[in-house]
Amino acid sequence: MTPTYEEISVREVIANAKMKLRLTNTTEHDLYLEVLANEALDSLDALSQLVKDQCDLTFTNNQAELPKNFSKLLALRLNGCTTTLTNDPIANQLINNCNIAVYVDTKFLDTCGCDTNSWGINNITPYGQGFQINKGFIHFNYSQDVAQVNTAVLAYMGLNVDENGDSVIYRRYERAVSAYVRTNFMLTWAENYNQYVIEKASREWVNQRSKLIGQDVAKDFQNNKYEINKYFNSLLVSRSVNLT
Repeated sequence: MTPTYEEISVREVIANAKMKLRLTNTTEHDLYLEVLANEALDSLDALSQLVKDQCDLTFTNNQAELPKNFSKLLALRLNGCTTTLTNDPIANQLINNCNIAVYVDTKFLDTCGCDTNSWGINNITPYGQGFQINKGFIHFNYSQDVAQVNTAVLAYMGLNVDENGDSVIYRRYERAVSAYVRTNFMLTWAENYNQYVIEKASREWVNQRSKLIGQDVAKDFQNNKYEINKYFNSLLVSRSVNLT
């Protein structure tokens, strides 16, 4: 059984593919094989390729560039922004201690006849303190002076990459990625390989990819089930919920 999170380099995957292609005595095709390996990772679409990440954003003219490995938004917290909303001390405490911005498509809301200058969610977070994402940038809907608020903390799901920005390859990906590399390499030089060998490698890629996706979906289900069970168990024993 292969460890779930043991990492390997793209060079190890290429070496695996070269042995099966009988190319171990040359480095002539290494660059092309590396391109194919990265294509395979891009086509894999396994849940374990994404990790929770967090970064600081500095924005100018109400916008900031998203990190290169960004995939899905989780939350955004503003720094240095205090807002006095009402005389409600709880509402003010929520805003001042944790300045969470909400995703608000103001243009869409305007077409619906909504007043985007009014208070937003539960009369706590104003629409004007929201943001939108477009073409790799976060655009903020601020009405106040940007100099007062120029940094934020972004929590997101991102592609798992190493310090060089390359996709991390887990050892359990190796067989699938190697099969993709071999299939496309043999298709490029189809005159050197018979159809049976090409089709066999192609089927291996399809089967291994499906296996990895299935394993990740099952693991994600178990993790979610565990978290949901913890939540409901906390309600069953919570004195604040179970009133007598």
